[in-house]
Amino acid sequence: MPEPTAITEAEFQKFKEFFYRKTGISFDDSKRYFVDRRLSDRIQATKSEDFRSYFMLLRFRASGEECQLLTNEMTVNETYFFREDHHFDCLVHSILPVITKRKTKGEPIRIWCMPSSSGEEPYSIAITLLERWPGINDWDVEIIASDIDTGILNKARAGLYSERSIRNVPAHLLRKYFIKTGHD
Repeated sequence: MPEPTAITEAEFQKFKEFFYRKTGISFDDSKRYFVDRRLSDRIQATKSEDFRSYFMLLRFRASGEECQLLTNEMTVNETYFFREDHHFDCLVHSILPVITKRKTKGEPIRIWCMPSSSGEEPYSIAITLLERWPGINDWDVEIIASDIDTGILNKARAGLYSERSIRNVPAHLLRKYFIKTGHD
C-alpha cells in the first residue's frame, strides 16, 4: 500500500476539533508533525485510502476501538516516580489537613490520580502517604488511578519499572517498596 498523502490544513483542523471533543486533548499547531505522523500510521494500519476514509471510520465505527487505539497513540506518557516532588509535599502538608478537618472518622479519603500513566504517580502518592503523612493509620485512604490511554494502564497494573522510572527514588525507599526482577 502506498504512503498516504499528508493531511491538509483543513483536515488537520477538523481532526483537532473532533479529537478534542472526544478526549479533551488539544493539539496546537506546533504539534502538527506529531499528529500527522500518528494519523498516517493509523491510516496505513487500517488500510484506509486517505484521511477522509479514515476519519469516517474513526467517527462512525460503533465499537470505538479505532478511536481508542488512536488515543493511545496520541498520548505522551512522560512519567517517573516522585516527579515534581513539591506536589507530594502539598498533598501531605496542605491538602490532607484540610480534607481531614471536613471529614468524620471512618469516612474514606479518595485520591484520584489522573492521568496515572504507567503507575508511577499513584504509587508515588501511596509511598508518600505511608512515609510522610502522620494520619495514614487513622484514615481509610483509597487511591484511584485512571488514564485515557488503555495500553499504559496495563503497564501500571503490571508494576514493572525501568531504572529511568525509579531514578528519583531514595535508596531506602527502593529497598523498602521495590523488588529487583531483572526485567528492563
